[in-house]
Amino acid sequence: DVYKRQTLSPAIKVATAFSMGGAASALANLLLARHLSTLEFGEFSLVLTIAAFSVVLGPLSLDEMVLRHRPGPHPSLLRSSLLTGAVAGMLIAALSGLIYPIEADLLVLIAITVVAASVTRVGASVYQSERKFRWSLWLVQSQNLTLILAAIFAGIFAGVTATTIFSVYALHWVIVAVMAWVFLRRYSGLPTSPAWQSSWSERAPLFGHTVSLQLFATLDRLMIPGLLSIESLATFSVLMVPPASVVEPAVLTSVAFNALGTFSVPPEATSTLPPTVSVSLTCSVLVASMSTSFATPGLPADTVTV
Repeated sequence: DVYKRQTLSPAIKVATAFSMGGAASALANLLLARHLSTLEFGEFSLVLTIAAFSVVLGPLSLDEMVLRHRPGPHPSLLRSSLLTGAVAGMLIAALSGLIYPIEADLLVLIAITVVAASVTRVGASVYQSERKFRWSLWLVQSQNLTLILAAIFAGIFAGVTATTIFSVYALHWVIVAVMAWVFLRRYSGLPTSPAWQSSWSERAPLFGHTVSLQLFATLDRLMIPGLLSIESLATFSVLMVPPASVVEPAVLTSVAFNALGTFSVPPEATSTLPPTVSVSLTCSVLVASMSTSFATPGLPADTVTV
C-alpha cells in the first residue's frame, strides 16, 4: 500500500539513517565532554571538525560520479579513490598544521582518516548505485557508534586523551574501508564494468557544491580556535550539540537526496545547477566569516563569550 511504499522509500531510509547518525554523534560528544578535560575536548572537537569537513571532500566528488555512471567495483575505481584521498589527506593535514597548533601525530591521523574515508565513501556509493542502501548507509554512519564506544572507554579508564580517541576514530575508517572493498570485490555479486575514467569537467561543479555545504556546516567551529581559544571551542561544541544534531544530518541528507536524483536525471541536464548553488552558498558563508573576523576583535574582552 501507499504507507508501506513511503516508509520503505530510499529517501525515508536515508533521512532516518542520517537522523540516527546525528543523534549518535550528539551522544558521543556529550559523553566525551564529560570525561575529557576542557583542553582535551576542545582539541578533539577541532580535529574531529577538520575530519568531518575533509572526509566528504576527500573523494573529490568521485563518489557522486559513481552514483551517476554506476561503473561497478572495478580496481581502477579503488585506485582512483586512493589517489584522490591521499592528495586531499596530505593537503588538509598540511594546511591544518599551518593554521592550528595541532600535534604531528594528530595531523598524521587526519591524513589517514581522509584517505580511508574517501575509499569508504566511494565504496558506499557503489552499493548505493545498486540500491543497496543498508550497506551504503552503514558504511558512512557507523563511525558515530565507534565514537560512543570510545567515549564509554574514556569514562572507564583514566588518562584517555584526544589523540587516543581520534586514533580509534581513524582506525574505524581504515577497517571499514577494507571491509567495504573486500565485500565489493568478493561477495557483493555486483557487475564490474571495464576501467572507467570520470570527467573533471563534470566533477568540478559537484565538488564546489559539496565544499559550500561543508563550509556552511563547519565554518563556525573551524574559526573559533583562531578568534578565541581551544577551550572556547570546547564550550561552543557542547552548546551546539542539540542544533548540530539536527542541522548537519539535514545538510548531509540534502546531499544524499541530490545523489538519489541522479538516477533519473542525465548528468548533462544538471551540470549547470551546482556552480550557481555553490557560488551563492560560498559567497554567503565567506561574507559571514569575514563579518565575524572583523567584528569580534573590536568587542570588549568581557563581552566575547561563548
